Amino acid sequence: MASERIVIIGGGVAGLALAQALADRGAGGRTTLIEAEEGLGQHSSGKNAAILRTAIPAPLTRRLALESAARLRSAHLRAPLLDEVGLCVACAGEPPWLAEHLEADEVYPVEGRELARLAPHWHPTKGTRVWYLPRQGRIDVAALIEYLAKGARAGGVELRLGEPVRALGRGRVTLAGGETLQADSIVLAAGAWVDTLARTRLLRVTRRHLLVTAPDPRVDPRWPVVWDDKAEFYARPESAGLLLSACDISDCEPDGLQSDPSVMALLARKVAASLPDYAEAGAAHFWPGLRALAPDDTPLIGPDPHREGLFWMAGLGGHGMSLSLSIGEVAADLLLDRAVDPLLAAGLAPGRFAHA
Repeated sequence: MASERIVIIGGGVAGLALAQALADRGAGGRTTLIEAEEGLGQHSSGKNAAILRTAIPAPLTRRLALESAARLRSAHLRAPLLDEVGLCVACAGEPPWLAEHLEADEVYPVEGRELARLAPHWHPTKGTRVWYLPRQGRIDVAALIEYLAKGARAGGVELRLGEPVRALGRGRVTLAGGETLQADSIVLAAGAWVDTLARTRLLRVTRRHLLVTAPDPRVDPRWPVVWDDKAEFYARPESAGLLLSACDISDCEPDGLQSDPSVMALLARKVAASLPDYAEAGAAHFWPGLRALAPDDTPLIGPDPHREGLFWMAGLGGHGMSLSLSIGEVAADLLLDRAVDPLLAAGLAPGRFAHA
């Protein structure tokens, strides 16, 4: 039976994408979104690298990213959400995503002069081959959050900000202020806090750091995103400098997140190897972001296998922006008992980790 009253917990890209999709399907008037912060997209959604990358090894995550990418490029969007500066990926061997992208004519190899023309600042790891995906690039996260929120509100969804959740019960959500909301379906879309709310340990909560260098006149804002899978490093232009990541990963608690200064040394080594001309670039901004990882790098979207009325939309694993405009569609169809590819539904179902 389709859900009647729906409460979404989390005002990041996952919760908002679902809210908009429900609004599009006529269910906005019976949907409420609860966000603990005073603004939308304040945590993982607002502190990530804002990159569209569909070159993902996990098959279902890649499928969702490709579907989302097509929507990000859709002409009907009022504001452009994607800047197609391109993406260069350095890989050792043939990556599992290659055939699919070749078939769609969305990737081709680059080397020598062509690579130097595209990304003159970058030195990929020796022994790798570079693949160029010209229709990937940078997502305007602020515009995406605004687009989703506007669509949700227009369709009747109530967005309640500054409302932390104190407890969950069967068919009810109790807010920190004491108010209780009744719901037929409660959606866990709170990112790194989902396990805390659900009292489970299905996800691995981690942090990853990003750094933006001081402005540098040598940086061309039209350079593509460069990503070296072997070196575990990526970079793209940002704020007249470069946004950099050493792809570090460490377990953490979502509350009280702080940066780890030791990552600066790791990042400096990787910059010296991959972007040697920028090894002395000063840091303008350095911060950590949260990532909730599923064991198979595939999101958890679907009903909880043990608790009626509880629905998961979590474990985006750093792919949140790339999956943004597809995960809401899938989650909404599952909630409203609409047709969903059975293989996709089974592959995303939280019950695949029933042992946990």
